[in-house]
Amino acid sequence: MDNNQLSKFADTLSLYRDGSPFTDELLIDSQGDLDVFFSPFEHVNMLAKVVLVGISPGATQANNANVKAMELLNAGETLDVVSEKAKLTGAFSGALRNNLVRLLDYIGINQKLSISSCESLFGDNMHLLHSTSVFRYPTLLSGKPISSANKGLTNPLLKSMVDNCLTDEFAQLPQSAFYLPMGQGVDKILLYLCEKGILSRSQLLIGMPHPSGANAERIAYFLGSKTKTELSDKTNPDKIDEAKQQLLKQVGQNFSTTNITPTTVNYDKGGNSSRTSSPASVGSAKPVEEKTSQQECKNYLNMVSPSDGYMLENIERQIKRHLAALNLSVGPVKSRTSKELAIFKGSETIAYVSRKTGLKKGHMIVALHPRMATKIDQMTGELEGVSVSPGKNSRYISSSNYRGFNSKGYSSQLKSNEHQAAAFKVDVTDGLSAFKSLLGVC
Repeated sequence: MDNNQLSKFADTLSLYRDGSPFTDELLIDSQGDLDVFFSPFEHVNMLAKVVLVGISPGATQANNANVKAMELLNAGETLDVVSEKAKLTGAFSGALRNNLVRLLDYIGINQKLSISSCESLFGDNMHLLHSTSVFRYPTLLSGKPISSANKGLTNPLLKSMVDNCLTDEFAQLPQSAFYLPMGQGVDKILLYLCEKGILSRSQLLIGMPHPSGANAERIAYFLGSKTKTELSDKTNPDKIDEAKQQLLKQVGQNFSTTNITPTTVNYDKGGNSSRTSSPASVGSAKPVEEKTSQQECKNYLNMVSPSDGYMLENIERQIKRHLAALNLSVGPVKSRTSKELAIFKGSETIAYVSRKTGLKKGHMIVALHPRMATKIDQMTGELEGVSVSPGKNSRYISSSNYRGFNSKGYSSQLKSNEHQAAAFKVDVTDGLSAFKSLLGVC
C-alpha cells in the first residue's frame, strides 16, 4: 500500500463534511469484509522519544483529523502543513486521552522525560511524541472499526499496511525512542518488527491497559484506585500485576532521565515549519541531545554482526534515519540473512545496499541502476569517499536481488541472465556523509 496518499485525497478532503469519515470518496481499498479509508495520519515526527501505537484510527480520530485538514486546505496551507497539523489534531483524541495521560504518568514516563505530566505531550512537548497505528488508515471490519490487530500478519491488506506504512514510519524514528503498544494484538506486530530488525525488543513497553473508556476496570486496578476484591470476573488481576511490575522495572532501568526543552512549531507564509525552544516547566531543562557525529563514526568501523556476518541492526537503523532525511525509504528486510537493503524514492527502487559484502573496515557497497553509471563515474571526483567497484568481467555486476531495477540485458558485457547494477564502494569510516551524497544525486 502506498505510504503517502494525501495528495490523492486532498480535493476530497477540502469538501469534507463533519462526521463522515467512512465514505466512498475516501475509500482506499476493500478486500472481503475489510474496508480501508483515507485520513491524514501520514506525518512522522522524527524527533519523537515516545511512540504510542494503537490498532487503527477510530471514527472520532479520523473525523477530527479530516475536519482539520479541510480547514487547512481551504486556508491555502501546503500539504506538509496539513499532514502535520491534521494528525496532531486527530491522534489519540477524544475521551481516551485523559486515561492515556494517567497511565503514562503512573509508570513514570513523565519523570523520565523531565516533564510535569504527559499531558504536555499533546501541548508544549508534542515534539517528543509520535502517535501511530499498526494499520495507518482507518479500517472497518464488517462495517465497524477494527478492534484487534491479530490478523495483521495473515491478512494481505492489513499486512501491507504493516510491511509498508508502519515499517517506513519506524525506520524514520530515533533509535532512542520507546514504543507502547495499545490494543489487542499490537504487541505481536511490534515483536514481528523486532524479528525483522526494524526495532529492538528493549524499546518495547508491553502490558499497559488500553486507555479506552470501555477498559475502565482494568485501568482503575492498574492505577491502584480499585482493589482485587472489587473486580469483576472479567478482569485478571494477576496478569495486570505482572505486566505493571515489568513496566515499572523496565522504565526505571532502560531509560535514563533526559531534560527536555519544550518546543513550539511555527509556520511561515510558505508553510515551512521551524521549532523554537522555551524554558521547561520543571527542572533546569536542556534540549534532547543526539549522538555526536564523532561518536557515530566509531560505530561504522565495524558494521558486521559477529553471530552471522550480516549488517548490525543498529547500523541499519542509523542508515534508515539518514535516508529519511533525504525523503528516501527502505524496503522491509524479509529475513535476517537477506543480502540487500532496497532503497526507494517514492515507489521507484533507486539503490541496493549490501548487508553482507564489503562491510569490513568501514566500507559499504551500494548498487545503482546501470543507467546511473556514467553520471556517477563523472562525479566521483566530486563525491569524496565514493569509488567504482566493478565486477570481475565487466563494469557492471548482476544479481537476482536487483529485480527492482528490472535491468536484465542492460549491458552485453555480462552474459548473466540476472538483473544488472553499477556498484560503488563508499567509505563510511568518518560517517555517512559520502553515502548520503551519493544517494542525494540519484
